[in-house]
Order: sequence, then structure tokens, then C-alpha cells
Amino acid sequence: MPSVSLHLRKVELSLYLVIWALVFSVPFFALRNLEHINWHRLTNDWIHLVSYLIIFLVNVYFLVPQLLLQKRYLVYFAMTFLVILAVTIGDMFIHE
Repeated sequence: MPSVSLHLRKVELSLYLVIWALVFSVPFFALRNLEHINWHRLTNDWIHLVSYLIIFLVNVYFLVPQLLLQKRYLVYFAMTFLVILAVTIGDMFIHE
């Protein structure tokens, strides 16, 4: 019998997948103009969303368990700031 913890992790992962699938589908449906899809703009929007996804994943799977839950608040906020800064700079380089 699988443990409750393993079951909750599967539910959590499934919920994350559904939410992010919905988030990534919003630009597709928002940018559809009748039957024409502006693929260039859609790709740019998806690249921005990947930036947010990276920040989310680093935060949920590394920073929160390793720093925030260990009550290392200052290090957590500093690392969160650095991750956001690095992803933002990377996103700027991709779009230039």
C-alpha cells in the first residue's frame, strides 16, 4: 500500500501540471484571431511563461524545502531574489 505522502506528492504534481497547462494555453486562446494564429507572438509569450515556470520550480523544489522550511529566511529571500534576477536577465537576452 503506497504511503500517504507519496499519494499527496502525486496529487500535488498533477495539480501543478494542470495549472501550468492552463497557464500556457491562455496566450494561445487569447491571441487567436478567428483562424489565424500569430505564432511569433505566441512563442514569445511562451518563452516568458517558461521564465515564470523556472522560478516556480526552483522555489517549490529547492528553495522552500532547503531554506524556508529550515527557517533560513534571509538566505531564502536572497536566493529567491537572485533566481528572479537571473531568470529575468536570461529572458532579456533571449528577446534581444
